[in-house]
Formats: sequence, structure tokens, C-alpha cells
Amino acid sequence: MQKSKTRILLILVTLSMLIVAFPSQVLAAPDLDSASDWAREEITAAVARGFVPEVIQGNYTAAITRAEFAQLTVDWLAYATNTSTSQLMIDYDIGSLYGTFVDTNSDYILLAYAMGITMGIGDGRFAPDNLITREQSATLVKRAMVVGGFTPQSATILNSAANQFADQAQFSHWAREGIGFAVHNNIMQGVGDNLFNPGGDYQRQMAIAVFHRISTDTLVIPADPAVITYMFWGDALEIINVTNVLNWFNQEHPHIRVEPWSVDLNEFSNTLVTLAAAGDLPDAGFMTEEILLSWARLGLIEAPLIIGEQPRDVIAFVWEGETVAYSSSVVQLALYYNTDMFDAAGISYPPKTAATAWSWDEFVSVAKTLTIDRSGNNAHSPNFDRSNIVQYGFYLEPAVFQLEMWALSNGGGFFDANDWRNVIINEPEAAEAIQRIADLYLVHGVMPRWGSLSGTIDSWFLEYNVAMAVNGTWSIGVWLNEAARYNGLNYSVAVPPSMGTSVTIATAGVAVQYVGSAHPEAVAEFLAWFTATESNWGLIEYGIWLPRYESWYTDEALLRLWADNDNHPPFEDFRSAVVDFSLTNAVSASWHWVPGSYAFLPALADALAPVWSGAQTAQDALNAARPAFVRAIGG
Repeated sequence: MQKSKTRILLILVTLSMLIVAFPSQVLAAPDLDSASDWAREEITAAVARGFVPEVIQGNYTAAITRAEFAQLTVDWLAYATNTSTSQLMIDYDIGSLYGTFVDTNSDYILLAYAMGITMGIGDGRFAPDNLITREQSATLVKRAMVVGGFTPQSATILNSAANQFADQAQFSHWAREGIGFAVHNNIMQGVGDNLFNPGGDYQRQMAIAVFHRISTDTLVIPADPAVITYMFWGDALEIINVTNVLNWFNQEHPHIRVEPWSVDLNEFSNTLVTLAAAGDLPDAGFMTEEILLSWARLGLIEAPLIIGEQPRDVIAFVWEGETVAYSSSVVQLALYYNTDMFDAAGISYPPKTAATAWSWDEFVSVAKTLTIDRSGNNAHSPNFDRSNIVQYGFYLEPAVFQLEMWALSNGGGFFDANDWRNVIINEPEAAEAIQRIADLYLVHGVMPRWGSLSGTIDSWFLEYNVAMAVNGTWSIGVWLNEAARYNGLNYSVAVPPSMGTSVTIATAGVAVQYVGSAHPEAVAEFLAWFTATESNWGLIEYGIWLPRYESWYTDEALLRLWADNDNHPPFEDFRSAVVDFSLTNAVSASWHWVPGSYAFLPALADALAPVWSGAQTAQDALNAARPAFVRAIGG
């Protein structure tokens, strides 16, 4: 593919033509007394081009604000596209955006927002008077140029440019490509000593100089985009949503075009098998956790090419010592509880740290206090009537993969961590853990029988059927935050009870790269964008996903951006019981390192059916089913 050079800006009206056409509008020379020597020539040229707002013509060494940078950006775009800022405001219908931010209705800010150049900082705020940092400015310039129709280089090239700096570890994940873009194209440079200083303030004169440079320099642009396919399943609405996301990517990355390929979920595995046999797999696609390693085992999954920050190790899928994929996000198990029911019982809320986690006996005792019969007796009372329970202390979603957390907590597991072929779920530690779960119903009467309670966690809490439940963190965004917002539910989150070791399991579905793509770097760039925190902001901010990158857990500012809002439980509870606990006590679900889970889990569900009814002990059932488990995983 031959590369062609194109000007970074097609200037249809030159300054001389402007003067001829409008002789009465002679531009005044800018006041340069406050400008640094190096900046004066560029400021003069930029002002002459007409895209420098009057509000920043002066005091040039002052740090530029978010509002000022937004106005400079959209004025430059009007100049670059041979139109006017007022026409752009009409084209983007900014009048419909009034009220988007609680702290500004600036037309310039709303235009920059509508164009996808800048965003708010959370809680409906834009913070117009906050100062722009160097990494923010680099990112916004890149976005502005993409809106203007310019094609950046590949992510591999841009990340390589960013990685040259000694302080590159300080770059925000979302800013790395913008910094690489600015440096690679000589739009911005470092500050000396091989440093970029990503958090440093950005002066007015620097911003003006940058937009002057991109009005005169040139970029090498690929002649044709790399076309790749992304295979997924979903209903009609999900297909629309995924297609919209892919269109968003295509607009921001003109050198790549991702084409959606939707398949019925019931036919997904068979379709993949057929395509693999024909050597015609898609370039990329979504896979559920339980089937991924079986495909990696067949050599049909490419090892991920990491661009930017490496995802957390806990969501790595590992086969024969090599990482073959990472989950697209993090989800993990946690304990949720109805605070009103605890208050009514006069007992303390569940612990939020591993060090203070309830022991199993403590947990059972609390569950008994919260389990109440129709006469008002709790499960501790000798008059407690198990046949007329109106409120249970606890419930566990009937998903057998979740039982692994309890097996691990009791010192066991599903499989031997040193040899995945060795099934250990029937060993005493795991069997005892599963029996304890069954006994919550069979012996203690504090939980409905496994699988017998209809509805979802929000209805259990709202109807006061259940006081506590263990479920995935997706419960926050799928059910609980709306129950809190619209139905007045008061709830929070805690660490799971401990049977000996305080632990949770982490996992999530996977966007993978299949073997045989003609454009592996383009696929890697797409998947890095597709799984980035910013690209999935709605899912993360709403509480359905946790970010896949550790910086979003450890950086206070980043953490608060996604977790400190009304969509999540109280922030300090969530930080301790979910975020911190995830970093210190989460382990990978076994399907991250054991193949055949798609066959093992149904076999486990069948084996445990008589355990939940009390017809068979967990130990006997698991001993009898172990050969079937071994066959299921292909051991």
C-alpha cells in the first residue's frame, strides 16, 4: 500500500485572499509583550490566521483553562474546515445540549463536547476554570484533528513515540496515544531531561503555537484503511449498540474499518467451528469465559498484543504458561445487604475488609438473626417456624461457578493449581464448603433452597425477602442502582464471609483476536480501544463492569471518576469491600487456566442436584461425579 503525503490542513482561503476579499477587516498585530521570545512568531502567524480567541490574546505565559482551550479548539476547527464557529454550533445543534453541565452553558464548550473533543469530569460538571495539563492538551489536539478529517498513525507507532520518555509510567492510560501523536508529528516536545511532564500546566502561548503548527505541517496518511471483522452475538438492541460502538471507533481511526458480524447465540459455537474448519475465522470477536481456553488449546486464539497499560493479571487467560487473552473488564463476587433490614434487627453492618471478614460461624449467626418467621421469631428462637418464613437472612444465586469461591475460602478448589488435570473438587475441603452452602437451607433454615427463589437481587431486597446475598459486581449496574434511585432501596456492599481464607473470584467475558488475520496490528489497536476504560465508560460508571487496568483502582482521581457517584454503593464501602479487596484478595476463576469449563459446569450442576435436596451429601455426590468431571475438561 503506497503512502501518500497530504497537508495537515487544506487551507482554501489564504490570508492574502482574505485581505483582498475583506479589505476593511485588517487584523491588528497582537500584543506580544507578555509572550516568550520563542513564541512570538507563531502567535503572530496564528492570530493572523484568525483562529485565536481574543480572550487569550494577552498574558500569554498564563496557564490555559479548560474553557479557553475548548474555545481555541473549536475556533481552529472552524478555520480548518473553512466555515464559521457559529455555523458549527448550528450543525451540531448545541441548543439541545443546554443543561448538560451544571457549571457552564458555554456555547464553545458545548460545541467541543458535541464534537467528541472534550468531556466533563463527572457529576455533571465540566470545571471550565480548571487548568489544562500537557497530556490533556495532547489528547484534545489529536481528537480535534480527527474531527477535522485527519488520520493519525497506528497505535503501535504512537505508543512507541510516547514510550521514549523517562516519565512515561506517569502517563494516564487514555493519554498515551495523544502524547505519542503530538510528539511523533512534532506538534509538542518534551520539557528536557527526557521528560514529558504529563501533569504540568499548559500555557496559552503553547496552545496557540500547537494549533499554528498543525495548520502548516504535514502527516503521512495511509491511502486505504485496514478492514477487519468483529464477530459477536446479541438481540436486536445489542446489535445496534455494538454497531454504534464500532462506528465510533471507525470515525476516530480512519486507517482502520471494523465491520460488525452478528451471529445468533445458539449458533455461535457451531458457526465458529465451521469457520475454523474452513480457515475463515473473523479477525476478532467476543467469547464467553468457559469456552476460551478450549479454543486456545486448539491454537485458534492469538496472544494479545498489549498497547499501553497491561491489564490486571487476575483477568489473564493462561495456557501452557502463556497469556492468550485478557477479560474485557473485571467482575467479581461480593456480599450485598439491605441496610434497613440490618437497622431493624439492631445489628452491625457486614465487614468491609479481609482482616475483619466474618468467619463462617459468625455469618451463620447473623443470618439466623435476620431470618424471621410469620410470628416474628428469628432462627435463633426455639419457637422459630421454618414452614412460615417471611424473611431470609441470605441467598446465593444458583450459578455453580460461584461455588469455587467458597471452595477456595475453605482451603480447597475445583482443580489443582499445579496441575489442571487433577480435579480436586471432591476432596474434603471443597466438599465441606459446598455442604456448608447446602446446610444454610437444610440445617440452619436461613436460605431458600438452591434455585427456588424467583426474581433478582433487587426484588429480594425491595420486598424484604432476603437481607444479604452474594452475587457479581454486575448486580450494581444491572439491578441495584436503579432500585436505589427509583424505589428507595438502601443497600451497601461488604466482603464475603470467610471459611478460613478471605477471597473472591474475578473474571469477565473476552474480546479476542483469532489466528490468521491479515491485519494483526489493526486488530490489536482495535481491541486495545474496544476494551479501554474510556470506550466502556457507560458500563463502568453505571456499575456493571470494573476497569481492567490497575491504575483505575490505585489512582485516587481516576478511581473517584468512575466509582464515586450515585450509581454505586457508598464510596468508602465500595472502595474497601470491592476495589481494595479486588487488588489484594481476588483470584482468577479456574476457567482462566482450565479448559473444558463449558462441559464441567453443567456436569457439576447435575451432580449437586441431590445435594440441595438433602438426598445425598456433597462428599458422596462429588466422589461419584469426579470421573465425569475429568472427562469434561479433557484431562
